Amino acid sequence: MILCIETTTLNCSVALSKEGILVASVRKAADQYVHAEALHELIEQCMQLAGTNSDALKAVAVSAGPGSYTGLRIGLAAAKGLCYSLGLPLIAIDTLTMLGQYGLAQGDYQLAIPMLDARRLEVYSSRVSIDQVGEAEAIVLDQAFFDELPKLPIIILGDGASKCRQFQAVHAHIAEIPPDASMMIDLAQSKYAHQHFENVAYFEPCYLKEYIVGVSTKSVF
Repeated sequence: MILCIETTTLNCSVALSKEGILVASVRKAADQYVHAEALHELIEQCMQLAGTNSDALKAVAVSAGPGSYTGLRIGLAAAKGLCYSLGLPLIAIDTLTMLGQYGLAQGDYQLAIPMLDARRLEVYSSRVSIDQVGEAEAIVLDQAFFDELPKLPIIILGDGASKCRQFQAVHAHIAEIPPDASMMIDLAQSKYAHQHFENVAYFEPCYLKEYIVGVSTKSVF
């Protein structure tokens, strides 16, 4: 069994797989980050739904970004804690790759463009085809981006996909589907089979952009 943890957006989700097959999954959606309060409860719920416990786990997989700084830190901290305490290997899953592969499986699409919200008109994105995964980058959406898309069956998905609707001539299917732990299963199983594990002590998620701490405008008095 592999425990999968996904916390890169406002959604928080957990899934359990056995030999690459989904056994149980739970998720929580909110309009603000509740990962710190919800994640460990979701892990317990998922274990209960599967009728098992942590002794059955062989690895922990975590969605490694890009995405929310807050979400990534909480998800990775939980995954590392479980790996340390249970002596399990850590598997890192690229969030855009898993989202793109999920998109390709939703129809006869030749190209998937996963997009994760990065504030305003900026998104974290890449291009995923059947045989190639493009480099992750932070981009600012404009009409030129859509005009330059290849004339192929394309799906754009993720929590940043809704930003595409304000542009003209978007010749792609837009699906506002956020990343979910259940999408990680195939990639996690493949990495487990090939023993592609991360160093639990030193692994860091992919932020793409440097995290900047804002200064509060609220009075302290």
